[in-house]
Amino acid sequence: MKEVGPTRLHRLFYPVVPVIVMAGEGEGLAMAAVSSAMPVAQKPPYVALALLKGSRTLSAILRHKGFSLNWLDFMHVRALDVAGFTIARGVEKLARMTLTCQSWKGIPYLEQAAALVLARLRSSHRMGDHVLVIGRAIRAEAQEAFGDYWDYAHYKPALYLGSVGNLGRYATIA
Repeated sequence: MKEVGPTRLHRLFYPVVPVIVMAGEGEGLAMAAVSSAMPVAQKPPYVALALLKGSRTLSAILRHKGFSLNWLDFMHVRALDVAGFTIARGVEKLARMTLTCQSWKGIPYLEQAAALVLARLRSSHRMGDHVLVIGRAIRAEAQEAFGDYWDYAHYKPALYLGSVGNLGRYATIA
């Protein structure tokens, strides 16, 4: 085996199904595509994600005390690039993605999401150049393609393989 340096270590985790994290409202809406979201507890249900320190999305989560995680079908793969690689306010990103934002109890989410988790902020922890955000899941929804597990005949997840410049490389399940 060969050594993998610290600036490439995160690539060992690819491919991964990315999510769009959203927080805030109106002109304060913020969003980002992340490859670091995961469940961390079932009873009670907690989720975690890592965001770049100082990002608009992190600021919105800390200010509004809630966020959503949105899984998209592969047909919306370009929205992941807009959310992840575009420096703009959330409302501008949303317009470029041509997706629709809804809100539940003050937490924004994407109407076209294949699945979503709405969470209330529990804690945040600085970890180097990122901040680990932990939230208590208060609602989860999924398309009919989800039963106990995903039915990949009806749901085609976007698998993030890494990026080249300002574009992600993606695949899906055949």
